[in-house]
Amino acid sequence: MAIVELDGELWDAETGEYAGPASSWIDGGIDSEDKALQYLRRRMELEAQLNAKIAQLEAVKANVEDMVKQARTRLDWWDAKYKADLGSWVWDTLPRKADGEPKTKTWTTPYGKVSFRTSAPKIEIRDEDKAVSFAEDNCPSSIKVTKKVLVSQIPPVVRDWLMRSPEDAEDEGFGILPGVETMTIKAGME
Repeated sequence: MAIVELDGELWDAETGEYAGPASSWIDGGIDSEDKALQYLRRRMELEAQLNAKIAQLEAVKANVEDMVKQARTRLDWWDAKYKADLGSWVWDTLPRKADGEPKTKTWTTPYGKVSFRTSAPKIEIRDEDKAVSFAEDNCPSSIKVTKKVLVSQIPPVVRDWLMRSPEDAEDEGFGILPGVETMTIKAGME
């Protein structure tokens, strides 16, 4: 593993992973208030650098999204202006069989293809309630019913019982997750 220094930071030359600062910010572990404050100060700086990069990314992303919108607007205008005419012209000029049907439904050029496809008719749902009522009477196997337990809607009395009786909760299809201690560090850089 070859470590290289770049702008005061150490990086693994093979994997590109960060290997720490070139000069240690904290000697040894954190065993005093000074070292704890040193850690938090540097963490705040690193978090500020991260947030600055995120802000840069968002700005670049917003600019590119604007450019994409402009490009899409030009393409949409182009299609609105010429697509129907192109379709009519290509359809009329496709080679035909003796019965008048096209020999092929695709016109191929170096710049793209214009293809025609006939899709089969299909059914769509326009009024869900009426369609469900019809299907319940005429084809019940086409109905899908989904049920889900919303833990947040379990009444407090039932929730307390489940929490006090993990074995019973298990029998009823629930699991009780133990509480965990978590640590959060805030440097005021939200």
